[in-house]
Amino acid sequence: MEKDSGVSTVISEVLMIALVLILVPVVTISLMNQLPEDRVPTVNIIMDVSPTEGEGTPEKVILYHKGGDYVRKEEISIFIRIKNPNGDIFESPRYREKNRENPEEELEFSSESRVFDLGDNIQTPKVKIFEKLLPGSTISVSLITKNSVIFPGEKKYEG
Repeated sequence: MEKDSGVSTVISEVLMIALVLILVPVVTISLMNQLPEDRVPTVNIIMDVSPTEGEGTPEKVILYHKGGDYVRKEEISIFIRIKNPNGDIFESPRYREKNRENPEEELEFSSESRVFDLGDNIQTPKVKIFEKLLPGSTISVSLITKNSVIFPGEKKYEG
């Protein structure tokens, strides 16, 4: 009887190649699922709520970047809420870098770069709900990016 040892070698190599072709995608998918998600940026912000000129009712909110991570400007929005002592609550629209529907609600940035970084500041346009401020009101400002609030700030308005 004659042995055909070449056939078993070819079959074993084909099986090894098939096994590798199946295992490589399985291992790759498993490793990709283990990667950490994007983290929420950490930013140190100083908030100023002040009138445009001198004393009086505030008109704008200014946020100063004093340290931490940079944030892309297109991801930033600012939301303002007022709670008056009598319990009335007023909310602003979300202010963004670009607002095609209402350009009057666009944020003003101090730098021309594409990111909000150390030393930069953001100004809101004139905040219309500030006309409803009463002495003792609480002004809440939220700096939001990618559905995460990265800066919640509050300030009492004394009038």
